Amino acid sequence: VEDLVKRYKGAVTAEQKVEILEDLSLVTSKKVLDLIFQALDDPSEDVRLAAVALLEDFGDESVIPAVAKALDDKSEEVRLTAINALDSVDSPESTSCLIKGMGDSSEDVRDAVFFVLSDRDAGTKEAIIKEAIRSEYSDVKSRVPDLAIDVPSHNTMDMLIEALKDKDPDFREEVTSIISFFVSEDFESYEEAKAWWDKNKDKFDEELFEK
Repeated sequence: VEDLVKRYKGAVTAEQKVEILEDLSLVTSKKVLDLIFQALDDPSEDVRLAAVALLEDFGDESVIPAVAKALDDKSEEVRLTAINALDSVDSPESTSCLIKGMGDSSEDVRDAVFFVLSDRDAGTKEAIIKEAIRSEYSDVKSRVPDLAIDVPSHNTMDMLIEALKDKDPDFREEVTSIISFFVSEDFESYEEAKAWWDKNKDKFDEELFEK
């Protein structure tokens, strides 16, 4: 590893750097992480992509600083690869990166967030729902109902009711249907749903089963 790191520092062309980075595949050491972080500043997209691709080998939160850096990259492919590197990383810091990716200008990057999210725990999904409800992107907001179904809770209900303030009638209709699924009640407005839930929430346990 030390020899490859030295060779990288002496490399002149992007092709040489990419070849060295590819030789570091499956090597999960701090020296490699440091090199990846450095390579993410390279002017060559090929080099930055080869560097960020190595992060998937680590599978732990040590990759978070490099992922966070890569999510600011001008290359959509680099940002997409960075999100995919979080697939086996489950930590509060990884949730912050997923939230950041959910606001990416690329729909492919935003879509990758929800692929990675599929195996996360309820707390992570609730954090994503909270941000998704406020998203400027319709494709992100459209994910809210499916996410909410996976995590029935008082927190989820509070967020869904808050989403009834949204200006998009189609989105409000989708949210209303999920609320109705949870509590078997139909509501015409945020105010109506909020008043009912404040009065009746104690009748439901934490997973929204009626007591």
